[in-house]
Amino acid sequence: MYETYIVQKGDTMEAIAKRFQVPIYELVINNGLETAYEIVPGMRLQIPVNKQSAFIFYTIKPGDTLYSIARDNGTSPEYILLLNGLNANEYIYPNQQILIPKEGIGIYVTKPGETLQKVARHVNHDPADILGYNDQVFLLPDQLIAYRK
Repeated sequence: MYETYIVQKGDTMEAIAKRFQVPIYELVINNGLETAYEIVPGMRLQIPVNKQSAFIFYTIKPGDTLYSIARDNGTSPEYILLLNGLNANEYIYPNQQILIPKEGIGIYVTKPGETLQKVARHVNHDPADILGYNDQVFLLPDQLIAYRK
């Protein structure tokens, strides 16, 4: 599964590889490039996507709050609540494991009647990119859809 990325002015292959957590050589090979220095603004790169790379399990430590966990992991407390089926009044406790999105992953909550194309436009991605980060997309109301920010 691949995600399409359009090279922006000032991008380097190193920065793109780091952003998507993919080795540079993999980007070079997958895009038929001779070297990592061939990229130019506007170029479309195919980025390999690992579906399981969007989320991590986090073990609550003493003193943690949803707000501190969210801040330290570049996400929002609301996303953590949604991903874990928690409400804002619930207590979290040390050694509890919760699911959090990795840095750079956003969460979109679907609305009634949405299509994959509408969701993709809303998060500014191709529909194939959305499918690359999500095992199943039913487009039922309140489904959580992961995407790269």
